[in-house]
Amino acid sequence: MLARNPGPIARAIEETVALPIAIPGLALALALILTWGGAGSFRTSSSFVLAGHVIYTLPFMLRSVIAVMVAIDMKTLEEGAASLGAGFTRRFLTVVVPNALPGVLAGGLMVVTLSIGEFNLTWMLHTPLTKTLPVGLADSYASMRLEIASAYTLVFFVMIVPLLVAMQVAGRRSKRTTS
Repeated sequence: MLARNPGPIARAIEETVALPIAIPGLALALALILTWGGAGSFRTSSSFVLAGHVIYTLPFMLRSVIAVMVAIDMKTLEEGAASLGAGFTRRFLTVVVPNALPGVLAGGLMVVTLSIGEFNLTWMLHTPLTKTLPVGLADSYASMRLEIASAYTLVFFVMIVPLLVAMQVAGRRSKRTTS
């Protein structure tokens, strides 16, 4: 909707969603704890950490997808499919999704990379049963367990390098299709 109907309301919604970019991860985590900390089962589940990461990274995904949709003039493509008799579901699945896929892929890779590296948010939101890689790495360095820290570092390396290679490949493919 934001790409299809640009205007002051869409811009206000986009800016509201982008607010977490201006808020440090620690402050965002503290707000989540104050708001949802009393919900015991939610607070102690991995979903709590996931919710924090979604709130933190949603603006990056949103901007990536909107940029692709505006660049290819999605509104005209959708109107063309509608004039040929395609309903909303068919237009969405055969026109919008395939054309937005490069933005979804680029946004997804950026979100995963940002999420993996976000320490402060996870540090505040984690419990002993929901520890993530950045928190585990910091804990192992703090307790001087360098062999565990080395293992965490290797896992980071094995996760990040393929993501960076995938981003480069996706960038090359999109340059070939636009040229």
